[in-house]
Amino acid sequence: MREPSVTKSDRRQTPRTKLVEIAYIGMGPENGGLVLDVSDGGLSFHAVAPVQQADTIRFLLSLRGHSRIEGAGEVVWTNEMRTVCGLRFT
Repeated sequence: MREPSVTKSDRRQTPRTKLVEIAYIGMGPENGGLVLDVSDGGLSFHAVAPVQQADTIRFLLSLRGHSRIEGAGEVVWTNEMRTVCGLRFT
């Protein structure tokens, strides 16, 4: 029998929270997307264009069209298409 694999949620130090409102993430003029969930240490998002794992990116979060938060983070995981990603704040 195989041992159960560790899931992403088992490795998280803080729980992720789904957002009630739509939040956008901008990653420069060439890419952006929707935030899926967020925690104290990072967030996951669905990007328009593929993102490379291990890249450090500067981002801009937009909430309700007027609140903006700037930050930086490291892409720690992606799906196969590299459009759904996990970002750890740095």
